[in-house]
Amino acid sequence: MTYGGSGLRRSVGGGWGGVWGGWGGGVWVFFFFFLMIRRPPRSTLFPYTTLFRSQCPHLALTMKVAYEGDTDGWHYDPNDGVITLVLQTADNGGEFEYAPNIRNKNDQNYAGVDRLFKSPDVEATRPMLEPGTFTFFNGRHSMHRVRPVGSTRQPRIVSIFSFDQRPDHFFAQSYIDKLRSFPQGPPIVD
Repeated sequence: MTYGGSGLRRSVGGGWGGVWGGWGGGVWVFFFFFLMIRRPPRSTLFPYTTLFRSQCPHLALTMKVAYEGDTDGWHYDPNDGVITLVLQTADNGGEFEYAPNIRNKNDQNYAGVDRLFKSPDVEATRPMLEPGTFTFFNGRHSMHRVRPVGSTRQPRIVSIFSFDQRPDHFFAQSYIDKLRSFPQGPPIVD
């Protein structure tokens, strides 16, 4: 799928999630449009009638910098929607994997999660993410992780934008404290 002739292309999807890549000028227009959207159309991509930017000053917009050995283990997000924008990839490792809509509010699907943990190479979706790639997904229902970053000259850098059905969404202080407790890499210096 191409949007506005910008070269923005749909490369992976599944349930409420998808990946788009490309650095065409239209990307920034699309990006701005998405940040301003209040009532996305109902579809398999956006099953909610309304999504709002998170109001949490700590996690509404974050920058994730991952150095050699850094990883994010399998987890769910406590909010309804996430957009990531890949700014820089590591030379080795740091691949994003997810299992779209592996659970829902009525079924935790423990058997499916068990299969995912035992056979991630079979059960998980691993899109190719290059700098400039947007990823949209429902982190509340889609188990996801970032594999360990391998030997690299540059860190993996991703912007993360959080959305929710509630206009007043804030992350719990315990969740913020947990994220702040993770080891921090060296500062980025030119």
